[in-house]
Amino acid sequence: PAPDLSLEAPKTKTLAAKLAALGLDNVLVVVPGADPNLVLAARNLRSVDVCGVQEIDPVALIAHEKVLISVDALRAVEERLA
Repeated sequence: PAPDLSLEAPKTKTLAAKLAALGLDNVLVVVPGADPNLVLAARNLRSVDVCGVQEIDPVALIAHEKVLISVDALRAVEERLA
């Protein structure tokens, strides 16, 4: 199962701990819809970006070593490209 990155509050420290537990530091997190707490928490992490399915582009994908995508976001990408 995909890890749960939802946050109750926009805490950078909490997000950094979750990503560290997954062994991720330079990562693009793709979510199906807007998640303001996740975006606010990630903005202080230099090598972490969050984008929605509609904002994915090749430049964002190659700018990071890893891409973390939720199952729902992956399904949305598949529908968008079908």
